[in-house]
Amino acid sequence: MFESCLDQVTSPGGKVVVISTGMGSIADNGSGGMYAYRTSKAAVNMVTKSLAADLAKDGRGISVAAIAPGFVATDFGGSVEKMSGWGAKPVGQATSGILQTIDTMTVETTGRFIMVPTDGGSPKEFPW
Repeated sequence: MFESCLDQVTSPGGKVVVISTGMGSIADNGSGGMYAYRTSKAAVNMVTKSLAADLAKDGRGISVAAIAPGFVATDFGGSVEKMSGWGAKPVGQATSGILQTIDTMTVETTGRFIMVPTDGGSPKEFPW
């Protein structure tokens, strides 16, 4: 999958970000349910973790992270107003957290799963 794009990310300091969700965390699943969705997102997280390990071995200096933007108010979920009423954060807040995470990515921190908190706090490492 990613191999076709790898030649585009060749310089040291390159970064690969995969947008994920906390629903893909096995360690954080205390509520169950949503089997197909959770399984697909756990698979995305595994691909991200494996890619980070492979790129760390090849010495290209490329960092990889899975970033979960949190619960974001979008029309995808019905309507921004409805989702905001459920506690979803604005798109701009999620985007800010994603960009902050990308800015801090390094080869030393590759292979992490990062969550952008709904409360607007700084992004933090999340359990796989």
